Amino acid sequence: MYQLARERVEKFHTVASDKRNRSLDLRTFRIALARQLIDKYFSRKKKPLPSSIQVKKSVVPDHERLASVGNHMPEIVSNYRRSTGTTVSRQIVYRRLRHIGLYARRPVRRVPFTATHCRLRLTWSREHALWTPQQWSCVMFSDESRFSLLSDSRRTLIWRAPGTRYHQENTIE
Repeated sequence: MYQLARERVEKFHTVASDKRNRSLDLRTFRIALARQLIDKYFSRKKKPLPSSIQVKKSVVPDHERLASVGNHMPEIVSNYRRSTGTTVSRQIVYRRLRHIGLYARRPVRRVPFTATHCRLRLTWSREHALWTPQQWSCVMFSDESRFSLLSDSRRTLIWRAPGTRYHQENTIE
């Protein structure tokens, strides 16, 4: 298998310069070739890869196991450890999730409204629909922000893709 990789790299070097300019650069070619060899290895699982073309465990393409959207970091790490039998650091998991487009965000809190809540809110909004800006200036709104002097505010974060803030799996009640 290593010989095959060497032959492909040598073939790339022998390509005419005008074709080489239109093709991938050598580094991208080697990365693509390494990924192809790794994919072949994982599909067969017979012989280990030669040490000259092995990559770090954090680069191995099994991020599907990591990408359980909505889970908290400790859950993701323990699920990965249970499913693969290998221990990975939180930093590796964090980098892999960022690489596939997931980001740590606070989940949206959804207050479960009853029919009475809905009726009262509708009544209130109808009563105040025609208020002037001067009347509204006398009202103080609160967003109930939390303030913490410590760096760790113990907030729960979930992993989600951009644009999925209000999806059902990303909200908590």
